[in-house]
Amino acid sequence: MSKADKSQLPFLLNLLDDDSISIQKTILSELDQHGTSLEDDIYDLRVTLNTDQKMLLEPIFQKNRKEWLKHQWRAILTIKDEYEKIENAFDCIARFQLGIHYPIQLPAVLDLLADEYDDIYDIRESIQLAKFLFQDKMLRGTETDYYNPMNSNLICVVNNKVGIPISLTYVYILVAQRLNLQIHGCNFPGHFLARIDLNHTPHLIDCFNQGQIFQSADFIKMSNYSDNYLEKIVQTSVSSDIVIERVLRNLIKAYQYVNEQSNSKLMLDLLTVMEEYHPLANSFFDDETPCNTQYFFSPGQIVKHKQYGYRGVIVDYNDKCRADALWYQSNQSRPNRSQPWYYVLVHNANHTTYAAQSSLEPDISHKAVVHPLVQVFFTEMKNGRYVRNDTPWPSE
Repeated sequence: MSKADKSQLPFLLNLLDDDSISIQKTILSELDQHGTSLEDDIYDLRVTLNTDQKMLLEPIFQKNRKEWLKHQWRAILTIKDEYEKIENAFDCIARFQLGIHYPIQLPAVLDLLADEYDDIYDIRESIQLAKFLFQDKMLRGTETDYYNPMNSNLICVVNNKVGIPISLTYVYILVAQRLNLQIHGCNFPGHFLARIDLNHTPHLIDCFNQGQIFQSADFIKMSNYSDNYLEKIVQTSVSSDIVIERVLRNLIKAYQYVNEQSNSKLMLDLLTVMEEYHPLANSFFDDETPCNTQYFFSPGQIVKHKQYGYRGVIVDYNDKCRADALWYQSNQSRPNRSQPWYYVLVHNANHTTYAAQSSLEPDISHKAVVHPLVQVFFTEMKNGRYVRNDTPWPSE
């Protein structure tokens, strides 16, 4: 069926209700030949699908949405305005997950929140907006379903009132943009935050935890990372590419966790497209620009080696490879030295490995690591990761 036969769609869709499996298969094959515009054409004709029709058509819609998303992604990467670029990326992810013509789209959801804020409050103020979203509207961090891919869908975050740090933060930031409030993202290791300036002093807002506000210096003291590194993180503006990259990495992990490997690969493909357009977005920089190094793992996190398959817990790290040249050359894969490297206590073994960040991935099994040094460097296991104590890792 060619696109010119769009007017025949209502007739073909009605045939999907036939009890004959063979007729259903024939009609589905013909509808599949219609191409990636099928969902658009059904919408344009104002055809309302019943539950059975939706179920039968969903595999075709999913395949077409993947192609649609890949096409849209390249257009998104050419957008110059940082906030517009981020919003378009979140919007396309939502439409991919919910449907290209979902009844309400992300810009409208954010507009409604901004309008509601203006109806209630006489002044536009960043702290008051945080209270509105995270106390009045009760948006909060998810406690039981962290790896649900819908936690990266801002429409679902607003509707379900739960999300992960980066999605909750960008509900806050994008609504703030509509109210002419300047709020920035803070690419904090392991926990994305919002940054505002109060009386010329940087403050951090934890959107995952009911919009709690901290002076940046106080928040830094609670972290396991070096103060100098974190101060640079707070001071550094987060580019749209870094934000979108972090969202994609979350989705890669989330789809792996729910065993949707094709969608996980799709998100990886989008990340690859980003690297084609912006090769520095996910690269590691030389020694003269250490503030740009992105740490994706932290002490206590359980990881798995991509190539060799072993599991382990991270006990310490370096901002770059500190091993000598002889050791490095003996490493078969020889990952980039100018990225973070981690000391890993290997499960069911007595030794420790030294692995590059690019060689590791999160271990989503949440199973304990059996190693004689676990009790030396960690106090307990909590929520799928180990809690690091103050015992220093021995220097080389």
